[in-house]
Amino acid sequence: MHLPALTIKGFRGVKSLSIPKLGRVTLLAGKNSVGKTSVLEAVEAFAARGRRSALFDILEKRNEWINMTDEDGDEFLGPDITALFYGRTPSEDAPILIGPSEKAPPLRIAKASLNDLDKEQMALFERYTPEIDDDFQLFKSVFQGKRGVKAEEYEEYIIPQMIFQIRRRRLPFWPREESRLPAATRCVPLGPGLLGNDEITRFWDGVALTDDEDRALEALKLIFGDKVERITAIGEESPRRGRRVIVKLKDHPQPVPLKSLGDGAVRLFSVALALANSRDGILLLDEAENGIHHSVQSDFWRMVLRMARENNTQVLATTHSGDCVRGFAQAAADDENEEGILIRLERDDEDIRPVFYSEDELQIAAERGIEVR
Repeated sequence: MHLPALTIKGFRGVKSLSIPKLGRVTLLAGKNSVGKTSVLEAVEAFAARGRRSALFDILEKRNEWINMTDEDGDEFLGPDITALFYGRTPSEDAPILIGPSEKAPPLRIAKASLNDLDKEQMALFERYTPEIDDDFQLFKSVFQGKRGVKAEEYEEYIIPQMIFQIRRRRLPFWPREESRLPAATRCVPLGPGLLGNDEITRFWDGVALTDDEDRALEALKLIFGDKVERITAIGEESPRRGRRVIVKLKDHPQPVPLKSLGDGAVRLFSVALALANSRDGILLLDEAENGIHHSVQSDFWRMVLRMARENNTQVLATTHSGDCVRGFAQAAADDENEEGILIRLERDDEDIRPVFYSEDELQIAAERGIEVR
């Protein structure tokens, strides 16, 4: 697995968290604002090896922008990197640390200084960046990797103002950008909301005419049984309507849009597609219970456990639903491969503490309906 364990320090609202063991499928439960979504975002940043594109995506989801000024004195909204740091107070001495090792997490994100730039970078910086003001942001992602048997550090600088200027002029960023960080791990974030048509059809294109197409169809059968016959995507790319997924139901004269079957159908289908599209990688499932009726929670998690194993995907999911936890507990207790782990996150002053549930405890919780979230 890409992450057999997980350590996070200084990220978002997580001052310190160490989870010594993750499963093939790990469900994180806990109260609101305990930090469950932040854990998923930290894993997303780690999978991308700290690339600024992934960090900007994380910030964009929460509309975390800050007013900046370009070289002409015009204001624009740029990504607020400080929002990723614990207490929103980044410094060179208080970096973000993320990785499987508590002693030496391989990903480090910290505030940087101009002295860190080499001559080539400094020349670009001086050419395309306005004068430094109070809003100036310069950060550095460093990933400790290996090339052969030799340990090496890979780095990437993040300067939002400079990115704006260079994008406007359609110029390249750092000349050696892609060689500075190792290859990212495939990582698909999903939720908490439902996917739009464009995202669903993009996922569908990744599984069409493969065995995963049949697995996606089986996800809908958790609700509709054998009434579901076939699925396909129709339409053309256009700003007005675009493509959409339609479903052929038994004894129904015409195919119907997937979205007309309800939120539960969209959610189940989306998760199956996301699992297929994250083959050999990581799937991050936020608020896993959304749209799924309590009566199919156990079957839903059985599907997730099975597809994760077949596709060699590691899944980290969050929930604050008792029905979701009970469904997961039943599915994990029934799974002979013992690949499901349930962890409840609790606040311990400023730190977050994980509470594990063993296979026996999951079985007891499932049978007796014990609340473990």
